[in-house]
Amino acid sequence: MKKISEHIIRFLFSLFDRFFSKKFIVFSCRAAKGYSDNAKILYEKFLSEGESDIFFYTKKRSVLESIPKNSIYAYSLKGVYVLLRTRILIFTHGAADFQPYFPTKNGGRIFINLFHAIAVKKLATQISKKRQYYINLWDYFLVSSDFESQFIKKQFGLDQDQILVFGQPRNDTIIQNLSKSNDSDKQLALYAPTFRDNSLVELFPFEDVNLIKLDEFLEEKNLQIMIRLHINDELKYKSKFKYINLKNIFFTGSDKISSINDFLHNVNFLITDYSSISIDFLLLDRPIAYIPYDFDNYEKERGFSFDFLKHTAGPILDSQESLKSFLLNEEYDYSSKRRELKDLFHENQDGKSSEKLYQFIKQL
Repeated sequence: MKKISEHIIRFLFSLFDRFFSKKFIVFSCRAAKGYSDNAKILYEKFLSEGESDIFFYTKKRSVLESIPKNSIYAYSLKGVYVLLRTRILIFTHGAADFQPYFPTKNGGRIFINLFHAIAVKKLATQISKKRQYYINLWDYFLVSSDFESQFIKKQFGLDQDQILVFGQPRNDTIIQNLSKSNDSDKQLALYAPTFRDNSLVELFPFEDVNLIKLDEFLEEKNLQIMIRLHINDELKYKSKFKYINLKNIFFTGSDKISSINDFLHNVNFLITDYSSISIDFLLLDRPIAYIPYDFDNYEKERGFSFDFLKHTAGPILDSQESLKSFLLNEEYDYSSKRRELKDLFHENQDGKSSEKLYQFIKQL
C-alpha cells in the first residue's frame, strides 16, 4: 500500500512539475531527516550572503525548529510548491533527501551531490536500475582531492566535468577551529568505529580486555574515552550493563553532538577502524589509531575504495595494552605519515570550501 501511494505522489508531482518555472535553490540531507553536515554548512553560507531564494527541506517536524530560516516541511503545500519551482537541488545522500517527491530534470534542474564523507568504503558495488536512474540525474559530485575523484568516477560512472574538487564544507569548521583545543583538565580520546552491514560492531575487541581496569587506568592518567557509534549500534550498547558504571568511558550520540566535525577540535586522540572520520581528523594533525579487527571479512563483504592498510596514519591496536600505550603516546610517531595523507586527501586546506562552492553555484 505504501509503495502504491509513493508511486501516486511521484506521478502527480511529475505531472504538475512541467507547468512551473524554476527559481529556487533547495538543500536537504540524510533522507530529509536532519539539518546537518555539508548541506547545513553550505546553506548557512548562502544565508550569510543574503540569499533569499533558498530553502532547507525536511520531512521531520522536529527538524524544522533547528533550521534558522526558510525551512520547508515536505508534507505541506508550501513544501510541494517550493520543490516544484526548484532550479538547483543540493543534497548529501541521494534521491531519498527529497522524499516523497523525487524531482526530475524538468525545466533544466541541476542536481549537486555534496555527499557526506570521503569514501573509505566502496559506495556502489551493485547498482540497481532504479538507483542508476537517480545517479544519472546528478550533474555534479563534490570531492576533496584528485585522488578521491579517481575512485568516485569509477564507482559511480561519472565524467571528470561532473567532479568538483572544492573540499567538504563541513571540514571548513575543523580548519577554522585549528587554534582551539580541549579545554577540559582531561585529555579526550574519541572512539568512533563505523557500522557493519550484517553485524554489530565489537567494541574493545581484545583478548586482554578488562573495562574496569581500563577505566582505572584512564582515571589515573587523566584521560577519557568518548564512544560515538552509528545510532543503531549505540542503542544496543547503551543497554549493556558493563558500561553503565564506568566513569571515564562513555557514549555520546548525535542527540548531543549533531555534527561531530564541529566537535573534533576538542579531541586529542582518535581511535577508529574504517570510518572516514580518520580522513577528516588528519586536518588536525593529532594521533590516530586503528582497530581493524575484522579486516578480511569487511574487505570481502563491503570492500574499500583504495588500499586501506597502505593509507593509515597510526598504529594498529590489537590489545588493551597497545591501546594504553597509544594513549600515553609511547613509541608512536606518525606525524610525517599524517601530513602525507592529509595532502593526498585534502587539496583544499584553507577553510574556504563553502566559499568556493557558493561562487560556483551562483554562476550556474
